[in-house]
Amino acid sequence: MSAYDIYVVSNRHVFESLGSGGRVRLNPEPPALAQALGLRLLRPDGSPAWFRHADRDMDVAVAPVDGQTLEKHRIPIEALWSC
Repeated sequence: MSAYDIYVVSNRHVFESLGSGGRVRLNPEPPALAQALGLRLLRPDGSPAWFRHADRDMDVAVAPVDGQTLEKHRIPIEALWSC
């Protein structure tokens, strides 16, 4: 893919409630249709694949997104940029 690391940002409690994985809805620009992609939240050893804020009072976390999955579904990196 490239030298980018791609992450989904959400609330920590959301990742905690999903367990081993969930789905992420990507909304590219029209005319492309929205797609739901799988998101693995546990590594093979059972440890979390996502990261929470160091301050436990902060309800925010990030999870890596596999760039090859994006390429497979023809989702350009530009579809993920936010301002």
